[in-house]
Amino acid sequence: MPPPLLHHASMRLSAIEAETQTARRAHTQALSELSSLEPQLQAGTDRLTRAQSDRTEAQHQLDSAHQLVQMMEPMISLHQLKDQYRRVKAEYDTLRQEVGQEGADTGEGDTQQLQQTVQDLQYTKGKTDQTVEALHTSIREKTRAVLRAKPACERHNHLVRDVIVHQSVQTDLRDLVVHIDAAVIEFHTAKMEEVNDTLKELWRTTYTATDILYIYLHSSGATMTGRRKTYSYCLMMGVRSPGGEIKSIPMRGRCSAGQRVMASILVRVALSVTFGSECAMLCLDEPTTNLDAANAESLAGALHRLIQTRLRSAAFQLVLITHDKRFIRHLQCHRLGVDHVYEVSKREGGHSRITRRDLATLDL
Repeated sequence: MPPPLLHHASMRLSAIEAETQTARRAHTQALSELSSLEPQLQAGTDRLTRAQSDRTEAQHQLDSAHQLVQMMEPMISLHQLKDQYRRVKAEYDTLRQEVGQEGADTGEGDTQQLQQTVQDLQYTKGKTDQTVEALHTSIREKTRAVLRAKPACERHNHLVRDVIVHQSVQTDLRDLVVHIDAAVIEFHTAKMEEVNDTLKELWRTTYTATDILYIYLHSSGATMTGRRKTYSYCLMMGVRSPGGEIKSIPMRGRCSAGQRVMASILVRVALSVTFGSECAMLCLDEPTTNLDAANAESLAGALHRLIQTRLRSAAFQLVLITHDKRFIRHLQCHRLGVDHVYEVSKREGGHSRITRRDLATLDL
C-alpha cells in the first residue's frame, strides 16, 4: 500500500491531468474556430485591397485599413501562447515523471502553476475571440464604406473627363480664333490693296481735272468694340504740293461737292469690281449730281468700260436712276446691247407710272 502522502499527490495529479485535458480540448476548439475565421478574414482583406486600387476618391476612408495590421497582433500573441502552452505541457510531463519518482512533495507547487497557466490561456483565448470579432466587424464596415463610395468615384471620373474635354475644346477654339483672325487680316489687306488699285485707276481715267491725282481708302487698323473688331476707314487723295512733291491728305473737308459725288461713285464701283465678281449689283441714283459736264461724261465713259468687261457675266447688273439724258447718251447704251429704258412719271391723282421706252424714241 503506497504511503498516504504519495497517494494524495497521485490523486491531485490525476485531477490536474483531467483539468489539463479539458483545457486542451477547449484550446483545440478555440484554435479550430479561429482557423475557420482566418479564410473569411483573408477574403475580406483581399476585397479591401482591390477596392483601394479602384477608388481613389475613398482613399481617406480606406487608410484606416492599415490599422488591421496592428489589430492582427492578438493573433500573433495567440501563436506565442501556443508555443508557451507546448512548453508548459513539456514541463508538466517532466514534472509528472519526477512526481512519480520522488513523490508529491515536489509536484504541488508546479501543479498550481499549471492551473494558473491554463486559466491565463483561457482568458487570453476569450480576448482573442473578441479581437477576431472586432476585426470582422471592421471589415464589414469598411466594405460597406467602399461600396457607398463607388458611385461618387464614378461621378468624379465623369466630371474629370468632362473638364478635360471642355479644356481641350476651349484650347481648340482659342487657336481657331487666332487663325481665323490672322486669315481675316490677310484677306482684308489683300482686298484693300485690290480696291485701292482699282480706285486709283478709275479716278485717273474718270476725273478730268489735275488737282487730285488719285484717291484711295486708308484703314487705321482694327479696334476692339466689346467682343468685336471694327475697322475705321478714311478716304485719302494724292495732291501735288507747291514744291512738286506728291503727298496724301484726307479728302474730307478739302474737296467740292462734285468731287465728293465722283469719289463716292468710284468707291462703290471699285468695291463692286473687287467683291462682286460672282454677284455684282451696282445701283446709282442721280450719279451726275454736282458734276460738271466734263466729269459727267468721264463718269459715263468709266461705267461704259465697266459694263463692257462684265457683259459676259450673268451675275452683273447695273441699276441707273437719272434725269440727265446727256449722261445716258454718253453711256452709249446701244453698244452695250441696251435698247430700252423705263421712264417714271406721275399721272393724275399723284400716282406713279412706269413706262417702257425704246432708246430710239428718246430725244438724247
